[in-house]
Amino acid sequence: MAEYVRRHQRRVKATLVAERGGACERCGYDKCLGSLHFHHRDPAAKSFKVGSGNKSLDRQRAEAEKCDLICANCHGEEHWSE
Repeated sequence: MAEYVRRHQRRVKATLVAERGGACERCGYDKCLGSLHFHHRDPAAKSFKVGSGNKSLDRQRAEAEKCDLICANCHGEEHWSE
């Protein structure tokens, strides 16, 4: 079951990243899917981490709408400035 969930999470993330253009919205980084993060613009509106668990693609897509797609480096800079 754990392997199924892991594969599902990767498929969902790949789909969501592709739908958002496949690259960091700030710097254009596009080399590694694992280094692209969905950053919630409003932490108070966050229901769950995009790409986690076994939620449906539709639920994940709705949650991703609350986010910016940014690379790990830009994500770190975002949180450093908070």
